[in-house]
Amino acid sequence: MFRLASPLSVKLGIALGFVHLLSVLMIVWYLLATDVDAQWQLIWVPLLLVDFPVSLVVVFSNELLSGLTSPWASYPASEFHGFVVPAIVHGLLGSLWWLFLPVAVSSAWTAIHAKWRNGN
Repeated sequence: MFRLASPLSVKLGIALGFVHLLSVLMIVWYLLATDVDAQWQLIWVPLLLVDFPVSLVVVFSNELLSGLTSPWASYPASEFHGFVVPAIVHGLLGSLWWLFLPVAVSSAWTAIHAKWRNGN
């Protein structure tokens, strides 16, 4: 399916995935480098919207993982559901989502356009 994608969509996907990964890394760095306030988990809300289908993992993991902490890390990194899960989901899955989204749309558009052009 991805062989139908345009080279521009591949470059766009790489750029979007990279920018997304950098954004998540900046958020993680900010949370680890500064003193967090009582509402520090709200920093993930914009990414919940941007990464919508992927962010459902974060939303539904609340029931399963609430209350888990890791003894080896300091606060806020010790908060499994508030820090570790969003960092992994948005950092890996969200970045992959933005990497493949333009390629998938371009491939689908090319296939639909070719089918329409051939009259099928």
